Amino acid sequence: MFFLRILLFLLGFFLLRRALKSFFLRLNPQQRPPQPSSQPPDPASKRPFDESEIEEAEYEDIP
Repeated sequence: MFFLRILLFLLGFFLLRRALKSFFLRLNPQQRPPQPSSQPPDPASKRPFDESEIEEAEYEDIP
């Protein structure tokens, strides 16, 4: 029973620490360490937006 209390205390401590860390990082985002990107950036996202690529949707009349 005593060990269960210690485990619950440690679990609560780490969860609280993690929540506070994410809260303060959200307040001050420039202190966030750079995240390594697992994928190279999508080349399509760097293209300028072209309206001719948008297809017009055909809607049926709703009864």
